[in-house]
Amino acid sequence: MSDSQVIRTDDAPAPAHTFSQGIRKGSFLQVSGQGPMDPATGTYIGDGDVREQTRRTLANVKAILALGKIAHDSVLKTLDARIAAHPFKHGAVYEIGKFRLISSYHCSRYNTNTGVLTTEMFETVVAKAKALAQAGS
Repeated sequence: MSDSQVIRTDDAPAPAHTFSQGIRKGSFLQVSGQGPMDPATGTYIGDGDVREQTRRTLANVKAILALGKIAHDSVLKTLDARIAAHPFKHGAVYEIGKFRLISSYHCSRYNTNTGVLTTEMFETVVAKAKALAQAGS
């Protein structure tokens, strides 16, 4: 693998402690979770109020990529959406409130070894998720 590259933006809160907002290593990008922080002041929002903290954390989320049916169904439950109205299908996109849910087969050893999920299929769905997340930015 190639050397790691730290990813940083002023458009998101700085991560706590010594964590990076993201790390790129070759073709992989790993991003850190965002907490209930006001990016303008660097202070935490809603001290002790988990609802307010959750609202702040999700304020910038536009797209959710769910890997596998369990993750897909969990996102639907979290967003209070009916599972029957949003069946799992690789590459499917659902608009649920302000979010776009993109579903993919899980990149498990079984799915990749049997060809259920190919590299091309996974790269296509990740590109779709990225495009949806950037839409309207």
